[in-house]
Amino acid sequence: MNNAPYHSIVKNKAATTSSTIAEIKLWLEENNIHFEPTLRKPMLYDLVKKNKPEPVYEIDELLSEHGHTVVRLPPYHCNLNPIELIWSLAKRKVAAQNVGSRDIKQLTEEAFASITSADWKSCCDHVKKIEMEYIERGPTLYQNIEKLIIRVGEDTSSSSSESEPESEGSCLPSTSRQDSPGTIDDNMSGVEYLDFDIVFDIESSLQKFFELEEIPSQRFISPEELECENIFNSTVIFKDNRYFVDLPFSRNPSGLGNSRGVAQRRLLALERKFACVPALRESYNRTISDHISQGYLSEVPDSELTEEGYYIPHHAVISPDKDNIRVVLDASATTHTGLSLNDTLHVGPNLQADLFSLILDFRIFPVAITADIKQMFLRME
Repeated sequence: MNNAPYHSIVKNKAATTSSTIAEIKLWLEENNIHFEPTLRKPMLYDLVKKNKPEPVYEIDELLSEHGHTVVRLPPYHCNLNPIELIWSLAKRKVAAQNVGSRDIKQLTEEAFASITSADWKSCCDHVKKIEMEYIERGPTLYQNIEKLIIRVGEDTSSSSSESEPESEGSCLPSTSRQDSPGTIDDNMSGVEYLDFDIVFDIESSLQKFFELEEIPSQRFISPEELECENIFNSTVIFKDNRYFVDLPFSRNPSGLGNSRGVAQRRLLALERKFACVPALRESYNRTISDHISQGYLSEVPDSELTEEGYYIPHHAVISPDKDNIRVVLDASATTHTGLSLNDTLHVGPNLQADLFSLILDFRIFPVAITADIKQMFLRME
């Protein structure tokens, strides 16, 4: 376990300095600790410190119930836990999707499900490498620490010998040599100085820092998105200034069911709206005629009108600042089975530009220009 807050939730939490007097007294009463009611808060808290038990962590008990032994790392050494690297990998995969909070749970589950045993092995090998670096440079450092005590702010050295000079009035650190734990060698005459250097690779540390903070250069692609791209790449062709591509089905579309009745009811509702707004009818007819003239739409012969296939309802989207309306095909309309055409298709990867990068572009040039491809999706068949 590392030192994350959610790993340190205590079941038998004792009162703290931020607790009120009433809360401290309540804790003392619950633990059958006698106290005088007239005691002030500092004295009450002293009783808490003397009598509080060892902390029992909720996650430790949870893991123990499942037969696991918890080993907690020392503070500030969470880099020796490979779960930190796995968590960072999962966060990068989720962040690469650039989505809102509504889909975050599903993306998080997919990110963790995509982490393989090879990823774990790589993270564990990285931690082992860090451990070896600590071990290689550790003995010299720890041996010197055992033999050297540095005391800051004392006026005299730690030697008890009266013959040794004292640093009267000095606030400089004083040193003493310790041969074994718990004993101090008072004879410092044989020691002229003790010196050791701890060399930190600043360049490597900075490089690791920027690697952690760097925006992922590779976009995470889920297996479903990869399958969608494979369908597109294997079926797309360019002919007569148009693109032709198969629909990326994620399931068999034969189970869609009857959609013709829904489409007919939606068309009748649209006709009733036209009767109330004649100008809307004219604009709608003009748009449909334009699509037919450009080859986007064609009339289906009566002989091909069957219950099979998927009939897509359509409706109008009106822009106040434009004369023409936009005809929108509603592939989310469900059939009698409760499925829609969109339910049987792959969603595909997010092709929208990263919002953060777009905002940064506005800081590069004084003038921003936006453009759009007219009727782009209508040009695909």
